[in-house]
Amino acid sequence: MLRSLYIRNLAVIEEIDLILEDGMTALTGETGAGKSILIDALGLLLGDRANPALIRAGCEQAEVSASFVLDADHPARTLLTEQGLDNEEECLVRRQIGRDGRSRAYLNGRPAAVQTLRELGEHLVDIHGQHEHQQLLQRPRQRELLDTYAALSPLALEVARLSRERKHALDTLERLRADGQQRADRLQLLDFQLEELHTLALEDDELSRLEEEQKRLTHASELREGSAALVSALYEADEGNLHDKLVQCLNQLQALSRRDPTLNEVTELLQGARIQIGEAADYLRHYTDRVDLDPEKLGQIEERLSLIHALARKHRVPPEELSTHVQALEQERAALGEGEKDDTRLQERIALLERQWRDSASRLGAAREDAASRLARRVSEAIQGLGMPHGRFEIHLTPLPEGSYAEHGGEDVEFFIAANPGQPAQPLAKVASGGELSRLSLALRTLSAAAGSVGTLIFDEVDTGIGGAVAEVVGRHLAELGQHRQVLCVTHLPQVAAQAQHQWRISKHQDERNTTTAVECLDEDGRIEELGRMLGGLSITEQTRAHAREMRDAARERAQSRR
Repeated sequence: MLRSLYIRNLAVIEEIDLILEDGMTALTGETGAGKSILIDALGLLLGDRANPALIRAGCEQAEVSASFVLDADHPARTLLTEQGLDNEEECLVRRQIGRDGRSRAYLNGRPAAVQTLRELGEHLVDIHGQHEHQQLLQRPRQRELLDTYAALSPLALEVARLSRERKHALDTLERLRADGQQRADRLQLLDFQLEELHTLALEDDELSRLEEEQKRLTHASELREGSAALVSALYEADEGNLHDKLVQCLNQLQALSRRDPTLNEVTELLQGARIQIGEAADYLRHYTDRVDLDPEKLGQIEERLSLIHALARKHRVPPEELSTHVQALEQERAALGEGEKDDTRLQERIALLERQWRDSASRLGAAREDAASRLARRVSEAIQGLGMPHGRFEIHLTPLPEGSYAEHGGEDVEFFIAANPGQPAQPLAKVASGGELSRLSLALRTLSAAAGSVGTLIFDEVDTGIGGAVAEVVGRHLAELGQHRQVLCVTHLPQVAAQAQHQWRISKHQDERNTTTAVECLDEDGRIEELGRMLGGLSITEQTRAHAREMRDAARERAQSRR
């Protein structure tokens, strides 16, 4: 779940540092105060495009950071571990955008690609915007919602993978049969390339060994003179070598230790140092004898390195990857050289993938059929409580023709709705009004989110266009969802805000030179005042306060009964 959020120099926000709680939190305030900017900030952390226009006027850079608490089995932990970014129970995400349009992202203090943020964000936060209900008209989105509700996404991904692999194998077989001459030309080129690479006979670690030897031979004279000078300074100089000076110190210390035995320990330390100096001098003496001044050998090594680098440039690979390149060419040569064997193997591979697809797609279809009836019943109940008393929701699964092997499975999924009694259910895209779509979207979202694994859910003004008793039902839905997930809800409706466990007031402050947004976590008295403002506008009377207090008391009683 989202534990903290820090925003600096984003739109009208100068600097905000927020600590978030479990349960449902309502974000309220006047229109234009900056409530949705908090959602935009989270969107940046989840990999949205960085728009320099979001940077606060007069500033060169905006920054957003957040910390998420992750359980040991959280799916985001797997992604972080694969990227080498796991930080045990916490995930720190930071994004910076500059006026020049450049953007930088960090995960747990280390640079990360924006694509990684997107992949991670799918496991951390689910944002439901006020216009998202339009996506319900798209059949792929309908199928995705059903799969999310039934926790079928892993199986659906498996079906899609098998479909793609089958298509890839079919394409390969087609190319294999159609490109006989091209394959022969490619084989001839591969034979030539492999012959010159095999002639090079580069060993696995030869490049690094040659570079080290080249460096040693190039500086051989310097190495010999330096090591000889060190031998002299340590042991062989007639006057003032380190070994003789240490012996003198040792003699003096031994004389002193006869008067104070506690100095014996120091005597032993110096004795050890004397021995080590002698050993170091011996090593350097032998090293000096071993260092070769061999211009001929150096020339041979440089010629060999030049050949390696020339072939690497010719094959357009780094020199250190030549061995890997040889293996890749050999594999391609072997694959192309198989000819008829490849044709047979590909046909067998395609047949296997088709059997696996049919098995997985059959299991997926059966699970979808079972989940569709359950979800349809629950959505019907939900929309009937959201101001559609006679609403009936259905999910139709239509089998695809035999042999389709589609990525999305063996059936199409389509949502149907009947808003009035006596009417047959019709496809959503044909009959649903904007208000019906909004309510249906909210019902589906809360039901699928409750079944999902994402820990933080954000609802950005999804209650637009409703009010009264329906608004209170929406608030109850979100509050119940907050029993299992962290829920942030941007709302203008007091009936919704009153149901939340926590409430923030977002306010905009202006003077002649500056506009800033502030966020205040409200205590109970503050919530009564804010709910009164939402109920009565600028004029807050004792009557509106009493109404607000009544709404909060009722919401607390319901919360206690849920426990």
